[in-house]
This record gives sequence, C-alpha cells and structure tokens, in this order.
Amino acid sequence: MVLALHRPLLRRPERRDLRRLPLHRRPRPRRSRAQRQCAHRRVRLGPRPLRRRDDHDVGVPIGGTIAALVGREVIPASGWRPMYAVAFVAVVVLLPLCWRYLPESPTWLRSRGRLDEAAAVDALHGIDTSGVPTEKPEHEGIKGILRGPWLVATVLFSLATVATLFAWYGLGTWLPKLMGSDARFDLGNPLNFLIALNVGAVIGSVVTAWAGMRFGPLRSAIGAALLAAAGLAFLLTYPSEVTPIYAALILAGVGTHGTQCLIIAAVASHYPQQTRGTSLGFVLGIGRIGAVAAPYIGGSLLDAGLGVGSNFVAFSLAAALAAVLLVVTAVVTTRPRAGANTTEPRTERVPVAAH
Repeated sequence: MVLALHRPLLRRPERRDLRRLPLHRRPRPRRSRAQRQCAHRRVRLGPRPLRRRDDHDVGVPIGGTIAALVGREVIPASGWRPMYAVAFVAVVVLLPLCWRYLPESPTWLRSRGRLDEAAAVDALHGIDTSGVPTEKPEHEGIKGILRGPWLVATVLFSLATVATLFAWYGLGTWLPKLMGSDARFDLGNPLNFLIALNVGAVIGSVVTAWAGMRFGPLRSAIGAALLAAAGLAFLLTYPSEVTPIYAALILAGVGTHGTQCLIIAAVASHYPQQTRGTSLGFVLGIGRIGAVAAPYIGGSLLDAGLGVGSNFVAFSLAAALAAVLLVVTAVVTTRPRAGANTTEPRTERVPVAAH
C-alpha cells in the first residue's frame, strides 16, 4: 500500500520537449573546459569596434604634441618655415609605411565584392565575422542616409560634428597666439599650453573609449562635450597660476577630441553596414565646415579688439552646442529594424548608442 501511494515518486520522469519551452527556460548545454576557455578568449579577444576606433584617433593628438615639442625648439632658433620641412619629411617617411602595412577595410572589400580578400584580412587580425553577411551588400549611396528615418540622424550628427570640430580646430590654431598675446596668461612658452591641450586629447581618447564601451558612445559624448565647455569657460576667470590653466586645457582636450571620437563611434553603430562608410564620410565632411570656420572666426574676433576671452567664449559655446545637439539626437532618433524597408521608420524607439 505504501508503494502504491508513492508510485508516482518512483515513476521515471517523462522527457520534456525542450523545443516547446521559452528560450529563457531552456537548460543550457554543458560545455567542456576547452570550449569554455575558447568562448572566454572570443569574448576577450573578439572585435571591439569602439575601442579600436578610438585607439586609432590617439594618433592625432600625439602628432600635435610632437609638432609642438619640435616647434618649441625650432621656431625660436630658425623661425616657422623649417616646420613645413619637418612636416614634409614626416609625410615622405610615413606614407610608404602606411601603404605597405595598413590593411584595407574588410567592410569596404565586401562592398566591392572582394570577399576572399576581406576574409583574409579578418583571419589575419582575428576579427569575428559572425553575423556579417557573406554576400556583397547592396550599396545605397548618399541618398540612403538623406531620406526616411536616417535623415534626422544625419543632420544632427553633422551639426554636432561641425560644433565639435569648431572648438577643437579653433583651439589648435589659436591657442598659442591667445596665450602669448594676453599678459594674464604670460606664464611660460605659449606652445606649452598647446602641449597640454594635446596631452588632454590623448588622455581623452583612452578615457572616452572606456566610457563609450561602458555607457554607450552617445551618452559619453554628451558628457565629454560638457566637460570641454566647462574647462574653456573656466579660462575666462584668468587664473593667476599655471597649474589650473593646464588642468583646464587638459579637460578641454579630453572633451573636444573625445567628443569627436565618440560621435564617430555613434555614427558607425547607428547606420547599417551598407551605408556605414557613406554616413561617416558625409558627417565628417560636413563637420569640416567647423574646422575651416574656426580659424577665420577666431582671427576676426581678435582683429575686432574683443580680446582673448571672446575666443574662449566662442569655443566654449560650440562645445555646449555640441552637447545640446547630441542630447536631441539621443531623444528623437530612431533606428530601423535590420533588413526592414529603410524608408519606413520603426514604431518603437531604440537608443542610438545601443549595440
């Protein structure tokens, strides 16, 4: 009788059809130790587009730092003309090395139908191509980012790049002149302040790479732009010691250059693969308007007798404007579904910085 009452306990459990269970309730298959180690290596050593992209952008402020260090020694002794010879030699030496050792973009190779070459580059550098289409993607051109749901994002990213490059190139062009023409900043060689700005940009490339991976590129770009605006606004107080000036310029370098790195990452993560290169080229091309306008406007402000502070006001406002535009981008931009018709926006909102 006892056995009869407990017969259900002794009965062999029925096998469940795991395919009928929801995905989150299905048991995970057991993996061997070697499989777990390989998966861990893929996670750690797999592609990280944001980090790799920002590591390349470190070269810009490093080159600016080297140029300032060389100019600090050459210009007092020989004038400014030898600096052009230094730049020419650098190009002549580096261009063949870049041609020889820099690989072509696998994405670009796939867009041209050169799939075997793209696979070779992926294998050489250990790039994970899971989820990447093996066939040649359809190329939409510039019209694909200037219509439908992509138009708003393209305009906002372009305007934010104009404002960011206005602040970055304005400082890079006029900072030594600004510091050398005002007695309140007569605290040493003006090129030392340019070195501080570029050192901040190097630090910013590393810090914003981590922040972009941790918080998303768009959200981190907003914080970096506000940081640059605060550092430049602090210079309007005309500190009497050199340490806070260096600190403010380092913050300005972190914010301006870091913001641009993160905008590039946000653009690359927002657009589909077939328009990614076009969107980056378009946004950076339009952004060069700010790089061209900054030296002219900075010089015009000085010629008008508005003083050094007018330039800091202009560059600080540009950084603040970039932050506002990025906030608007985060609020209003939607991302279409993968493989859906790009002329119709999706109904639900997806953050631009989502990966």
